[in-house]
Amino acid sequence: MEVLTRRLVAIFLCGALLVPLLPATSLASEPGPAAPQALPPAPQLPRPPVFDSHVYHHYPDMTTELQNLAQQYGDIAKLSSIGKSVQGRELWQMEVTDFSVDDASKLTVYIDGGHHGNEQLGMELALLLVHEAVEGRLSSPEMLARYHFFIVPMVNPDGNMMDQRQNANNIDLNRNYGFEWTNEADHGSGPSPSPSRTPTRRTCAKWITNPASTSTCRPTRARTS
Repeated sequence: MEVLTRRLVAIFLCGALLVPLLPATSLASEPGPAAPQALPPAPQLPRPPVFDSHVYHHYPDMTTELQNLAQQYGDIAKLSSIGKSVQGRELWQMEVTDFSVDDASKLTVYIDGGHHGNEQLGMELALLLVHEAVEGRLSSPEMLARYHFFIVPMVNPDGNMMDQRQNANNIDLNRNYGFEWTNEADHGSGPSPSPSRTPTRRTCAKWITNPASTSTCRPTRARTS
């Protein structure tokens, strides 16, 4: 028994002496996931002041804002009407470009919004794009010498004022384009009896497919019937 005890004590003492000699990594538990590295700060891009104070617009507010922008940035912005709505409201179009540069060397960008009067976001984004073009990232001399922007923020002002999807004649203007048009009930709400029935749709479709035919979308002074 005494011999066994001495052997156990010897084994214990050897283990105690060897533990400090083992690598620290062999004693540590499995390492956890590495801490995520902090992302570098985002670049500070210029932003037009309207982003910090933007509110949703009704037609009269949008009209006033476009008129003010056209007056403030008259050297690069021009506001005109491409026609009237069913209830007689002007359909505003803002052109933004360097007018001193010949259009033949520019790329044309046409944007419209607000087909559905009760869907506000499309019109707001088009209006914000006007701000970007006159006072934001699109307003550099290089950009405006290369691009000619045509922006119609609100195609359906009557629907906007009545807070409804269709125009004043209960036509869904976004279901009135000729491409794959159908009057079937499952196609959407409120298509007109025939494709591209409204003069605005016909005029703008002609301009988009053949912009050289006219400088803007204005030749027939369209009416959104």
